Amino acid sequence: MEYYNQQRTHTGKYCFGKTPMDTFLQSKYLVKEKLIELIDKDSNQTNLFIPL
Repeated sequence: MEYYNQQRTHTGKYCFGKTPMDTFLQSKYLVKEKLIELIDKDSNQTNLFIPL
């Protein structure tokens, strides 16, 4: 599994010959940005659903 994720290059659409782990590590900041946006968006909305 280590070889598969960290040593072999990937030919996928957005990997551009990088290993899957390199691709993951280089795109991790995008996930953080999206999570921050999602949290901010949710905190600004009022909760319209009132459980009974």
